[in-house]
Amino acid sequence: MEVGTKLNNVVKAILIKDKRARADDVYLYGRVCVAVSPDEAFHLTFVDWARFFNEFNFPKPESVRRTRQKLQHDFPELRPSKEIEMHRAEKEQDYLEYARS
Repeated sequence: MEVGTKLNNVVKAILIKDKRARADDVYLYGRVCVAVSPDEAFHLTFVDWARFFNEFNFPKPESVRRTRQKLQHDFPELRPSKEIEMHRAEKEQDYLEYARS
């Protein structure tokens, strides 16, 4: 899948319809894979998914996360609960401290 407008549209549609996807990147990623390639996403084991990732045209998980983050910045109504936002901020701070050490 091309990163950009198409991924942006898929992620935005999922965030609008599914509140759980706003707070859970793994769940969101699964929903994106199903939206992009429903036949493959439903029938692959995780091991097969990892082995054939590039062949199925799934977007990279980091691209989905970044797209979600940008959409939630641009559209506050698509943000998760304050509790989830605080948790993410704490984890980001932990990572920054780790990266600086």
